[in-house]
Amino acid sequence: MTELFDRLAEVLTAEEAVLQSLVASAERETSALVEGDHDGFLECVREQEGLLARMQDLERHRAEGSIALADAMGASRNAPLLGLCDGLPDELAERGRGLHDRIQGLTIKLSHANRENDVLIRQALHQTQHTIALLTGIAEQRAQNESYAPVSQGRAASNAAVLDKRA
Repeated sequence: MTELFDRLAEVLTAEEAVLQSLVASAERETSALVEGDHDGFLECVREQEGLLARMQDLERHRAEGSIALADAMGASRNAPLLGLCDGLPDELAERGRGLHDRIQGLTIKLSHANRENDVLIRQALHQTQHTIALLTGIAEQRAQNESYAPVSQGRAASNAAVLDKRA
């Protein structure tokens, strides 16, 4: 059982490292968004895509390791890590709980950073949409103004009011 737990702990430790990298990348993403650093933002997104692919692979291994440990313990295959820890020797249970708590803390930090970045992206999108609307209005107004020929080009007087010199 110790060997099965050790393999699971290796996977969880690798997940913890990936989560730390994701949190750091999300924090750099926040800075890039605040500073308007488009290239920095795209670099963070590419980095996060790679990290998420790694996390998916680790999650598959974690699920396999959890099932193997649960089977060896006679526990439910759907038992959460903390549930499995309850049936382990104290030293292993303490390691498992520590990993769980650190991973949970990193997940919460990542969630907060992602929410903050979502707000910043929505604000930037709103500003961009507002700018486009302003520029579109200016362009339409210019197009209307350009449709009137200047006096020097012999503008037609149709629908023009005649001014009385006595007025």
